Amino acid sequence: MKKLLSFFVMAVVVAAVGFGCCACRKNAKQAKPLVGTEWHLVKLMETDATFAEGKFDIRFIEGETPSEGTIQGVGGCNHIIGGKFTVGDKGSLAVGQLGATRMACPELELEIKFFEALRSTTHYEIDGDVLMLLSNGKLQATLQATEQAAE
Repeated sequence: MKKLLSFFVMAVVVAAVGFGCCACRKNAKQAKPLVGTEWHLVKLMETDATFAEGKFDIRFIEGETPSEGTIQGVGGCNHIIGGKFTVGDKGSLAVGQLGATRMACPELELEIKFFEALRSTTHYEIDGDVLMLLSNGKLQATLQATEQAAE
C-alpha cells in the first residue's frame, strides 16, 4: 500500500512539473485560426536553417466555403501563385498542387523542401500561435503566427 501511495504521489509530481511548469504553457495563448493568419516558417523537417522575415511565409485564404480555399505566400524568393487546400474533420488538411514563380535564389533548395512539406501535409495542429504541419503523424514543418494583420 505504501509503495502504491508513493508511486501515485510521484506520478502527480511528475505530471505537475511536466505540464504546469512547461515554458510553452506559461504564456499559453488562444489558438490562432488556420485560415486568415499569416504563418512564418520556423522549423522545416530536420533542417537547422533560420528563415528571414518576409521569406517562407504563407497564408490560407478562405474560398467559397470555410473548409476550402487557396494558399498565398513566398518561399526563399518565389511566390506561390496557385495552390488549393481543403480542411476536413479532426484537423485533416490536404494541399493541392502549388504553382510558383521560377526565380533562382540561394534558398532554392530549402524552398523546394518547404513546398514539398506543404504538399505532403495530411493534417495540422495549432497550439496558441504555433502551427504544426504533419504528414501521417510525422512533423514536416513548424510555423509561427506573425503580427501582420490579415488583408
